Amino acid sequence: MILLLLAIIVAEVCLRIYPVWKWWLGVDTFYHLKVADEIRKQHRLPETLSCFLFNGPYAYPPLLHVILTFFRGRAASAVPIICDLTHAGVVFSAAFWLSSGNLAIGLMSAAVLLSIPINYTDSLSVNPRPLGSLVFTSVIFISLLFPGQFSIIPLGVLYALLLMSHKLSSQVSWIVLGALALTIPNVTWTIALAVPLGFLLAIFGSGGFYLRVIREHIGYLRFHVKFGDFYGRKSFTHPLALLKTDPYLLILGLSVVFAKIYYAPLLVWVLSTCTFAFLWRYGDGYRFASLISGGLSVAIGLWSTNVIISGASFLVISFCLWKQATYLRGLGPPFLISSELVQAFGLIREESNERVLCIPVSYSYACAYFTKKVIVAGDASLTGLRKGIELLEMTKTPEGLKRVIEENQVELVLLERRVNGQHVEKLMRLGFEEIRNDNSQYGVFRRTPSVVIRPVQGYDVSLPRDPNQRSSNSVGESN
Repeated sequence: MILLLLAIIVAEVCLRIYPVWKWWLGVDTFYHLKVADEIRKQHRLPETLSCFLFNGPYAYPPLLHVILTFFRGRAASAVPIICDLTHAGVVFSAAFWLSSGNLAIGLMSAAVLLSIPINYTDSLSVNPRPLGSLVFTSVIFISLLFPGQFSIIPLGVLYALLLMSHKLSSQVSWIVLGALALTIPNVTWTIALAVPLGFLLAIFGSGGFYLRVIREHIGYLRFHVKFGDFYGRKSFTHPLALLKTDPYLLILGLSVVFAKIYYAPLLVWVLSTCTFAFLWRYGDGYRFASLISGGLSVAIGLWSTNVIISGASFLVISFCLWKQATYLRGLGPPFLISSELVQAFGLIREESNERVLCIPVSYSYACAYFTKKVIVAGDASLTGLRKGIELLEMTKTPEGLKRVIEENQVELVLLERRVNGQHVEKLMRLGFEEIRNDNSQYGVFRRTPSVVIRPVQGYDVSLPRDPNQRSSNSVGESN
């Protein structure tokens, strides 16, 4: 059994290393790399990202960006994998400790964590979720395994790092730690003192920057609570959505029948997170699955001494491995950045013109990173994200494309032909010439000098007062 579990863990490591070694992956990847570049350049956190035409104040949890400053180029792709494997190490250590040194239980817990589909997909691109999940799990296990006065300061420091790593992880921690403090008496005072200490350390340790993060986070929450997601939709998280991203939740049902010990703190962790996910009506509720994974993985490891739960766990692991391999075979744009696209970015970078529009706008972050130009797109602020989705909708039609080009003085256009080839003729009529004509999937178009573009008019990016009273161009993105 130990050899089989080691083989599964090795397979999981290979499934992560191979794609990030072979390709550039991710959409948000290049936003985070761009921020890291700015930090290296300015030797401090930036005030804003001027490379995006529509930007707000930089108010992102900065821990990932600070870490990325130590990694250049493709090496940065190793950061989420390192976080994921460290997360597996934390889970292994907790299970090993709770099982009084049972190696098989520790390895089972680590194998389960690595095979959870959402953990796998999150590890393939540079984003804060693997880091947030790692620190989230560490905070909870330290609270549970080492309660007492001597753990308050270390736990406070770790909680400050959680606040500076990922907004959703911080948000869910309020629910889970609160549930643990209310139901597990021996951790109540440790959590009650360490969490406020963590907030103070985050504020003063960041020189007040975390107050900006809090304001932006509150802005997101107020918007979503009022309107739902950026499309004005509100719907409760469907149970199948959580099962799809974490199939091991099925083992919870088996544990009721076959498990002799229920490990109350781990169940409080899992059930409080699931409850919060089901009640979250405001977009991306399935992402809570990654924050269940630490506690659920250890619980399954401890339950695996039962032959029925152990057999069911191996069946789910096999399914997850198959699902990961299928996902890997299906990788494509815009998540996968091809060599053709990198060549197109190279052409744009050589041009003297500065203002670039990407069609679709999902290539904007990558374009900003590779070309060093000003991109007609939004950054990751609340205003910037809403603007980015608005541009995505507008550039789907010839009339919207014309308006975007005229009002934003677009000088260069990167066009993905396979889906957006109908815009080629429109660009030609607007006075653009193609500077790349090799039947590539990606066309690069330059505005001819004789064409006059009227000055920037701008858009109304204020938040709608009612989700049913949105203008035809008002769109956005889920938090």
